[in-house]
Amino acid sequence: MISLLKDLFTDHELVIILGFGREGKSTYRLLRKYFPEISILVSDVNLAVNQLEETAADIHLKFSTGDDYQQVLGLKAVVFKSPGVKIDATLLHPQSILTSQTNLFIQRYHQQLIGVSGTKGKSTTSSLIFHLLKAGDMDAVLLGNIGIPAFDKLEAISDKTTIVFELSAHQLQYVKYSPHIAVLLNIFPEHLDYFNSFESYREAKLNLYAFQSSADVLIVPESLTDQVKGGRGQVWSFSQNSDSTTGRLESENKFTIAGKQFVFPEIQLKGMHNKLNMIAALMAVQNAGLEIPEIIQSLSTFRGLPHRLEYVTEKNGVTYYNDSISTIPASAMAAIEALQQVGSLILGGYDRGLDYQELVSFLEKSNLSCVVFLGEAGKRMMPLFSPVFKGQLFWADSLAHAVELAGGHTPSGKICLLSPAAASYDQFHNFEHRGDTFKALVFKMI
Repeated sequence: MISLLKDLFTDHELVIILGFGREGKSTYRLLRKYFPEISILVSDVNLAVNQLEETAADIHLKFSTGDDYQQVLGLKAVVFKSPGVKIDATLLHPQSILTSQTNLFIQRYHQQLIGVSGTKGKSTTSSLIFHLLKAGDMDAVLLGNIGIPAFDKLEAISDKTTIVFELSAHQLQYVKYSPHIAVLLNIFPEHLDYFNSFESYREAKLNLYAFQSSADVLIVPESLTDQVKGGRGQVWSFSQNSDSTTGRLESENKFTIAGKQFVFPEIQLKGMHNKLNMIAALMAVQNAGLEIPEIIQSLSTFRGLPHRLEYVTEKNGVTYYNDSISTIPASAMAAIEALQQVGSLILGGYDRGLDYQELVSFLEKSNLSCVVFLGEAGKRMMPLFSPVFKGQLFWADSLAHAVELAGGHTPSGKICLLSPAAASYDQFHNFEHRGDTFKALVFKMI
């Protein structure tokens, strides 16, 4: 990796770090460790980034902050773009190099990489793949969108390490390399406030495999096979009960991979979508060198991640589940199908302009007793439900109010579910903050 960086800096005396969040700081730390005198310019809209203690003594560091922070892109530089920063590419100097941790990391470690992406399920599936690799006694690391910048794990990687890299659309947007094993779980409309159109978002996701060779592997659901026909990697598809796919979920307990039938052990994850993702994970580790019979029992010890169909508690006959990760309609529908006994649902949050008509049609046919709406997305959803939903509809001005209403109108023996189908940024820092708040409110009721 350091040799790649040296090559980048041969004709460039300036590095611009665009975005100084978790990954931007990780980039800064690595560059300062190996290139202590290179000039670095941190470019971030946040005015407070130049007040950090870790950078205070750096005489080779400057800052560009505030609304015009990207104007410095007119300088000739190597530009490290952080995920989520929407770059104005028209400002880039014609001789600048635009790159990122993700792009360089895939370039350097391509052959060792299992890259995982998808609108939903990528964190759980990445974590499961890592869990299976460790169960198979393989040297493995997990990094990326899971919350661990790639550069932070460099010292833990040898030539024998298998790297599980969770990749978001933001990370994939400008890459020029793809992982050796790519797992693409699904693509639904999401982050349209950033990408402006579903097509732009989809194109970013498809970079996961766009630069593969015939020696590489792409694992995708059958529903995406038509969209990936331009790829050069070997396609391993998976589905529920289709004879034409490499992996097939045959029943609740049985599945087939490459013609061999297996039986699921007792697993803790709920829902058919999680079983399909397990098949994808098993195909990934098989391509990484493991034999499925040797590690299949390890599926039973995987607990899943917080805020994803997470059991909270039971009170007065009502069971509470936290699915705050749900930011799109498809994930809310999958949660209801997985849990089956949902009596009340909390929907809404930050409105990113998603189409909710499919969710309306889905819930019209459900047996839910009530739906509680909140946030700007909830304001837009509620009138769509009013003409067709058979149960009760409520408006809440806060999550606390929503929990009170939903919990109070959930029949005994049923589930009260937070699965908002909307982003959290109107009232919360992120979906984790929203989920933690939900759990705290539920426990406060006890």
